[in-house]
Amino acid sequence: TAKRIDEIDIVEESAVVMWNLGRELACKEHRFRVHKSFQKCAEILEEIQSSSLVQLRVQLHFEVACCEIAQDLLTKGRQELQRASAIDYTIAQQDLPEVVQKVIAPEADPGPFLRNLDDPIGRQLHLLDWKLNVYEEPSDPADQVMLLLDQVRRQGASGKLAFSLLVQG
Repeated sequence: TAKRIDEIDIVEESAVVMWNLGRELACKEHRFRVHKSFQKCAEILEEIQSSSLVQLRVQLHFEVACCEIAQDLLTKGRQELQRASAIDYTIAQQDLPEVVQKVIAPEADPGPFLRNLDDPIGRQLHLLDWKLNVYEEPSDPADQVMLLLDQVRRQGASGKLAFSLLVQG
């Protein structure tokens, strides 16, 4: 309703409230309960092009991606991660808090201060690329171990089964 009457502040405040309420439920056992709410918040914030809540938009897309991946919707999860990655770079350096601006040199990359989700997003995208690539096996031992560990983690394997999968690798 707030979106229809162009009350951007109310829409943004509602998204913040939804994030604060749903953040506690964004764990493995309850993630499905907040999936649609987070997805709708991300869609509406993207639709109104909210520039004041860039970090929230990234976090929402990241959590929606985690929900999609948990439901084995890997392609949708990758799309959400790519959206999060694309949005995450939009904050200008002059918009940094004064404390951060004093810490970094003027010519230094403020990325680590602005894009704190880059590492988890990058790792998830890398894993998803291998999981979605059905025609090729990874040649790098690190990628092979990454896929094997993901398989063990996702199966919730017992000690004996997990050990046998790891020995197989």
